[in-house]
Amino acid sequence: MINKSNELPVMFFGEQQSLENWLENNHDTSPGIRLQIAKKNSGVVTVSYDEALESALCYGWVDSQKEKFDEKMWVQRFTPRRARSIWSKVNKDKAELLITNGRMK
Repeated sequence: MINKSNELPVMFFGEQQSLENWLENNHDTSPGIRLQIAKKNSGVVTVSYDEALESALCYGWVDSQKEKFDEKMWVQRFTPRRARSIWSKVNKDKAELLITNGRMK
């Protein structure tokens, strides 16, 4: 069986705004990404998981599989949310806050 997530590009963003800029330009055409996120105490500065999830939700994307990348990084899969996918309570609450704050795109 082919792992489709491995076909997605691995991307690195040092800060949340860089990820949001990328999503602004690509959220409606990209099938998804595998986002590099630094492990704690790695000494590498990347967007955090919480920042990445917040940004993804703003553009209608959702997180899924997390995989080990190397000793300093892991990759988190982010893809556009399917129209009929079920929202977790955590993501619903985050999305409602993003709507209240005028951040949803």
